[in-house]
Amino acid sequence: MSDGFCVIGLERNGQHFRSLRPLPRRGYAWRSFPYRRADKVAFEFLAAVAIPPHTEDRGTANDRKVGFVSESELVGSLRQAEVAPSVKGMFGCDVHVSRRGGEAIYVLPAEATRSICGCDIASIRFTFHFYPKIRATVVLKSGERLESLPLVDADWTEFINVLAEQMDDPVRIRSRLDGLFKSLVYPQIQSSPFRFVRIGLCRPDREGLCWFMLDSLFPLPKKSWLE
Repeated sequence: MSDGFCVIGLERNGQHFRSLRPLPRRGYAWRSFPYRRADKVAFEFLAAVAIPPHTEDRGTANDRKVGFVSESELVGSLRQAEVAPSVKGMFGCDVHVSRRGGEAIYVLPAEATRSICGCDIASIRFTFHFYPKIRATVVLKSGERLESLPLVDADWTEFINVLAEQMDDPVRIRSRLDGLFKSLVYPQIQSSPFRFVRIGLCRPDREGLCWFMLDSLFPLPKKSWLE
């Protein structure tokens, strides 16, 4: 998020998992969060009123790291949490295309039953035309497409920004990123057994709409892909 990190985790729920979003003392975004993805963190949960569709929100205190899991364990757990094979099934409601033109999609907050959902994907492509803003097109295994998803995955955003900083021609950054991903990064994603995304809903905007965004993409990026 522009003013910090939006954090969401998993809590065991019987034989499965459910998503919980630990909130800082004030607001929704952590200005500083000392943990990384796949860390196991203990929280004391406080009473909090969750406003639909962000029913996963919880107030927290006294956080501490208690371990970590591998990427394969993490993806396995995510696949046991909220998942859906279709776009409409993600949030249990109708999906609408942007009224402003373009292909971004949204839901109405009063209709959605949750704000995060995972799904296995067939492929993904990033758009760097508006870098440093990055958008993605995701093709689900059902054949459905999610177009123009803002990328908010912190690990992937950091990976792309590091690549961009190493390019000595700022005029060609966008085209060079596009070429690098086509030749080196997409083949790594396509060959991974962890091809999985989590789609999130942003907080309602001024018009009261919750837009889709690319919350997480697995596999996580690795520097070794570029060596």
